Amino acid sequence: QTQKQLCYSAHGSVSEYSAMVDGVCSNIINDINGEFKWTFDNSNEPTFTIDLSMQDNWYECNCGSCQLEKLKYGSYAGQQLHFVNDIANKMDAWFVANKPAIKHSYKLLAYQQAEVAPSYIDFTLNKNLLIQYAPVYVDITKPIAPSGVNKQFYDELKDWVDLLEANQNASVDNLCVWNYSYSTHNIIPAYDFGILNQTYENIRKLGIKNISTEFVTNGSQLTYFQDLRLYLMARSMEDSTLDVKEVSKDFIDAYYGAGSDKIYEFLQLANNNMKSTYTGANTVFETHDNKKYWSKTVVESLISLCDEAINSVSNSSETEASKSLHIDRINREKCTVIYMYVEYGYVSYSKKSEYKNFFKNMCEKFGITHISTSKTVNNW
Repeated sequence: QTQKQLCYSAHGSVSEYSAMVDGVCSNIINDINGEFKWTFDNSNEPTFTIDLSMQDNWYECNCGSCQLEKLKYGSYAGQQLHFVNDIANKMDAWFVANKPAIKHSYKLLAYQQAEVAPSYIDFTLNKNLLIQYAPVYVDITKPIAPSGVNKQFYDELKDWVDLLEANQNASVDNLCVWNYSYSTHNIIPAYDFGILNQTYENIRKLGIKNISTEFVTNGSQLTYFQDLRLYLMARSMEDSTLDVKEVSKDFIDAYYGAGSDKIYEFLQLANNNMKSTYTGANTVFETHDNKKYWSKTVVESLISLCDEAINSVSNSSETEASKSLHIDRINREKCTVIYMYVEYGYVSYSKKSEYKNFFKNMCEKFGITHISTSKTVNNW
């Protein structure tokens, strides 16, 4: 393969291993003195996080010495951790001697085959080394919890907590979580309302304070309650014990004006349909864009709810400016079901062009460029 991971054992050669560590440190120092020099020289409190994570692939080295190291530490992450820790120790000495004003840290991504914490280490962890746990295959429709489908990831996370707490230089503050949310398939995402707050609460109970959540958009604005999802994400980070239904209803009431009741029905119907019809895996890699999950009856009901919401706004006492704003927001949600209505062949031939034009115009208006990771609005 052309994108193999490093051989973290240097095939058992002590001198080659030392040269690898020196080479990485040299590259970091060159960046500090080159590309980032202006930033550090012109900052009152310069900070620097050095990402020493593996490449995003599964092609790890399996030479004899690497296999022995993985057995020794109990996981691939242990082998990586040993290498990165040696780099961090060497760089710390350089910072003290050359750039003492720079606050710095190092990051290792515990990801894919490196998610599992080592069961044993024979070195002291660098106090500035951060572990970012990223369970990419988590079921985003369920919380990371000590029981249920995501128990594996909760247990892996707890193992990292235990490893760090047992080390004299490190603590749980050296651990951060890269959580996953919104499906990468934009138009029809997986159900994840009311999930993130439970995940955040369970992570906090482990003592972890640093959490980020990936919200994939491909640079595109989204349909299907993008702003509500972002609002719930932010509120859940602030208070993981909140009542999601209550907060969602409050948001919808304020965001869609006189059409809010029908939009809340829309949300409930769509979410309940996804939960009851989809039986596959719910990772960020899956798509719900399939006719078998969305019957013509459900799609037509969702369109009708959008139309009823628009009528409620049009016939309300709202100002003209408020009406225009709320109707736009409702039409943005309508894009999802209009796409399904056309894509799944539910619309009559005579109406197909009208619905496609509506979808295209709304997408242009709201900056929606992608239907899925690989399918753009224009291509469709």
